[in-house]
Amino acid sequence: MKIQRGGWNTSTFDNFRLKVSEKNDSLKQTDRWWDELKEELNFYAEEMSDGFMAESRFRGMDMGQVQDFLDVIVLLMLDISIVYSRLLINILNPPNPRDIIQQVNQKSIRLKEVLNIDIVEFVQILLDFVKTTDKFAESNTVGYVDPEDIDTDPEDFTTTLGLHRLAEKINRIQTNSYDGHYGVYKDAVLDSVKLLDVFLLKAYTGEYGELQARSIVCKDYFFDSILNKKKIIGWVKNYEDNSKKLEELLQERYGTSLKSFRQQIEQHEKKKDELIDSLDLNPGEKFLSKPEIKNAWNELYKKTKQMTYRTPHSNIRMRNLTQGDRVLWKEYMKQWKESFKLILYSSLVNRNNFSFFKKDN
Repeated sequence: MKIQRGGWNTSTFDNFRLKVSEKNDSLKQTDRWWDELKEELNFYAEEMSDGFMAESRFRGMDMGQVQDFLDVIVLLMLDISIVYSRLLINILNPPNPRDIIQQVNQKSIRLKEVLNIDIVEFVQILLDFVKTTDKFAESNTVGYVDPEDIDTDPEDFTTTLGLHRLAEKINRIQTNSYDGHYGVYKDAVLDSVKLLDVFLLKAYTGEYGELQARSIVCKDYFFDSILNKKKIIGWVKNYEDNSKKLEELLQERYGTSLKSFRQQIEQHEKKKDELIDSLDLNPGEKFLSKPEIKNAWNELYKKTKQMTYRTPHSNIRMRNLTQGDRVLWKEYMKQWKESFKLILYSSLVNRNNFSFFKKDN
């Protein structure tokens, strides 16, 4: 049979376009984008037309009637589920969970200038439309099943193992199909919907990272030593007073009973620990020595230079940032904030021991 070109059922797709564009301005996209997407879906339909139109149920029908049975909106859903399934079973090079939403987009629908939340909403609305199609109703209908084939212990497909097996099944059917998406269309529409339902669940529960690029709150990402000047000076004074009293106690220890001496030492050590804990440093971090401070400054300089200029070592693109890029930026800034704070307090508590503006002897 010849490949049938054009004439497939696109009415649901057209209604989906109107709905998704009305729901979210970022999903309007351009007319050219939508035309290219429809053209791609028509290509998928043409690719599987041989197997589809040869089904016995269409015997005696004219071409127009047969084509109306193939709703291209279902093919759009299948395309996304196939991409998602491949990401899930990629053992050799598994994607970072925070990159999955963007990778699903880049490898399937290729929405432009969108955040994670936009991609997720696109898939959610798409599933709502797919569930209104005759093909989904057909796939979701339970016919006669041989008792021997009934699974008495069905696996929860929302678990990691269950999800992986579901993804493997979809990918295996698609890989073994010689007619493009026909195998998945014929045997795995319901499984594909289940897979994308889990995709939405993981996206909305934060397993795949931030959905929205929240505005940067300065206090969360920058340590402002000017704004916190009085607090910093007060902390340093308390720290130095405690250290000074401890030194005096050690010098006068022979005039104090052993028990009293130990109690006073413990009090000063406890006070010192409380002051350090109040800084909320990262677990295990200690004040830096002079050489360590210099090394920390050098490392910060290298990292900020890599992020500021596009270099082979930069992990973030400086233009057209993706959602993953934005999240990575924030993580770097949080790390820098902690580094600056540690360097500042390390310098202050050691400032009387040496000058930081002189070379080491």
